[in-house]
Amino acid sequence: MGTISGTSEVLRWEIPSLFRWLGVIDAALQEVGQELAWEQDELNQVSVAVIEAVSNAIEHGNRFEPERSVQVELWASGRRLRFRVSDEGPGFERDRLDLPTPSPESPEFMKSRGRGLFIMRDIMDAIRIDREAGRFVVELEKELKAPVGTGH
Repeated sequence: MGTISGTSEVLRWEIPSLFRWLGVIDAALQEVGQELAWEQDELNQVSVAVIEAVSNAIEHGNRFEPERSVQVELWASGRRLRFRVSDEGPGFERDRLDLPTPSPESPEFMKSRGRGLFIMRDIMDAIRIDREAGRFVVELEKELKAPVGTGH
């Protein structure tokens, strides 16, 4: 793992497609966020969105096949964060990103599953999907309230 500063170095993690590795990604994000003095509320929110993306990659992309990897990359510059989560699965159609968030009165809202994209979209500023080199990629962006790395 590299280090990041106000310039644009990249951090990368690669994990097998098993939920037990989600804690490693969360712990790494917490450590990076604290080192770069992100506000704790923002750090927690970003972590939720990234963990949702990684969970989807493990379950829906790679179908829990541990020999298939999930890759997570983080770029941080100024106040801008960009995450790329990629898997070896088939992906989903772009139009799923545009579905409206169900209202709290809707039965869809109370489902225990299927809200990951809504959560990511609600927390992050932008979500993009793509296919690169045989991998399905979800890219998440967020602009923080305070610049990256200003507290240490």
